[in-house]
Amino acid sequence: PTLPPPPPSPHTSVNESGKEQSAVKVAPTNKLDTSDDTLKDVSMVSSLDRSASCAMSPANVELTDGWYSIQAAFDKPLLALLTAGRISVGCKLCMCGAELVGMTHATSPLEVSSSVVLKVSANSTRRAHWDSRLGFQHIPPFSCTRLCGLFSDGGRVSCVDVVVQRKYPLLWVEKTPGRSVIRNSRAEERVARRFTHEREQQLEKLYEKLCKDLEAEERSGQEGKVTRRFGRLSAQDLGDLCTGSQLYKAASTVADPEDFEVRLSEEQQSLLCQFRRCIHENQQGELRERLNKALRDDEQGSLQRSVSPLLCVRLVGLHSPLSKEEGMGTILSVWRPSDDAEHMLEEGNCLRIFSLNVSAPRVRRCSGSVQLTAMRTTRYQPLPSKGSIGKALFQPRQVSDFGDLERSCSKLDSVFSEIDIVGLVVLCTDVQRDSRASSQSAGCTVYLANESHQLVSIRLWQSLEFCAVEDILVPGNVVASANLQWSTRQVGMPTLRSNDMTVFSLNPRPQHLRRAVQSLNSTLQSDRSSYIQTMADCAQHVMELRQQPNSFSLSPPEINRHQLPTTSTPRHPGKHKPDDVTPPVEQAIASLKRRRSSPYLKSIPSPPPLSELPFDVSPSVRKGFRSPFAQNDS
Repeated sequence: PTLPPPPPSPHTSVNESGKEQSAVKVAPTNKLDTSDDTLKDVSMVSSLDRSASCAMSPANVELTDGWYSIQAAFDKPLLALLTAGRISVGCKLCMCGAELVGMTHATSPLEVSSSVVLKVSANSTRRAHWDSRLGFQHIPPFSCTRLCGLFSDGGRVSCVDVVVQRKYPLLWVEKTPGRSVIRNSRAEERVARRFTHEREQQLEKLYEKLCKDLEAEERSGQEGKVTRRFGRLSAQDLGDLCTGSQLYKAASTVADPEDFEVRLSEEQQSLLCQFRRCIHENQQGELRERLNKALRDDEQGSLQRSVSPLLCVRLVGLHSPLSKEEGMGTILSVWRPSDDAEHMLEEGNCLRIFSLNVSAPRVRRCSGSVQLTAMRTTRYQPLPSKGSIGKALFQPRQVSDFGDLERSCSKLDSVFSEIDIVGLVVLCTDVQRDSRASSQSAGCTVYLANESHQLVSIRLWQSLEFCAVEDILVPGNVVASANLQWSTRQVGMPTLRSNDMTVFSLNPRPQHLRRAVQSLNSTLQSDRSSYIQTMADCAQHVMELRQQPNSFSLSPPEINRHQLPTTSTPRHPGKHKPDDVTPPVEQAIASLKRRRSSPYLKSIPSPPPLSELPFDVSPSVRKGFRSPFAQNDS
């Protein structure tokens, strides 16, 4: 009788070892355990215990690829789905970008310890079809994730299809002890130039100090040696000097070194120069080592700066139709962007972006529920085939009208709460929020006017010098302002506020701002100084109205920011028309004209009294009145 086959191993099946040895096939889990980072496979939940816990997860979940099994660590969104019953035993998961945690070196799957777990991210995990083949897939395992389906605590996302709606100017973040300072390109150039000048001065002082210390050490080392001055050496003694060290020592001990060098042969002079050059190089090397050590030991950081460029773009999901949350988009932060990345991330481009980190929004400008951050492994792929969808979703920039701002019109760029305007600078006022604050925290208010006698105020939370715009925001300049945000509509005029993304320019590069600047310059060619003075007085009058105790402020326009802009209609069509109401700025201008003309009118004397007009009265007019009824009775 034949013997029964041996029982299979508890860790692996009979067919598994045969496949790995004869067919030269490697299990997906084995690729993971051997530090293969190309995880894009379908695995099945083989075991689930909610009461137990593993190293990094409160629930004990075991995944298998049909070959081996491994413990998995779910994040919070996946644990919520597991608690809700959406993930159960036998459910197949399509994962991308999972990573092993707790493994220091590659090892066999059968020798993996219990502390090694597979960290699975919810943003890169989807449920697979019930008949999906386990293991690696040669095609993308699932479609790109929509922005509205991302979790802030769901780890990194493998792939998203987006259209670039806004590209903001490059920022520079300087990390100092205890805080970080954000500057625009103009301010960073100014600070870098000043720091370079100060650093060169400090390095020169440090170099001189190190040279003095090195010379003092050489002199102190030679003080113990007795140097004798010899007279003129004979020709035989000169001929015996055949090395550079002997020649250098003799030149330093003779009474007349110049006569000594003249009497040397060409070969001896070459040896002496070469030895002196070696001594000089050794001294310079010692100085460099001491200088580098001083730079490394610079604890206060006065000789070094930690500055990183930051590029922020606003993305919208490349899907149609968009949901309310997707219409708002999200912010992508790219640290130290390359030239290729800046070229790809242009407004209106349709891209497929791989490997992004997802987190909760940390800045006020990020209106979405998540914020994306590029990593070293992030890749950008253009999608020319989806250009028609991108054109339909792209919202081009446009210059906002001052009248729409005064009437709180819905034509503003309310999708992203950003406003681009062009105006004439008429007044700049400094506002010190705290008497003990530094110059950087001293804000200012800039008043812009257009050709229709309308005013808009812009609040800057930093000084003009800190923003490096003191030569731009000068009364009389026509300035283009981009990426402003709506603040409030107070008495007299609307108020906007600037942020880190705001750009002020006299010669803007975008075409919509350039055309608006050229149009306003051509309109205000004649008598600009008197117009500036009039609008500045008007702005002062509005400031006085704001300082009064009975002044009021209007809240920002009630705009549904989750919807795309549509044709503007009045919010209360049957009650009033915005055009019938005189704007407060026009009232201030009329009041200012009356006050200016009052002294002149009072100086005009009263006219002389008018004489009576001479005329003859007809005698019939002097007769008394006779009623026609009395004539009939008679």
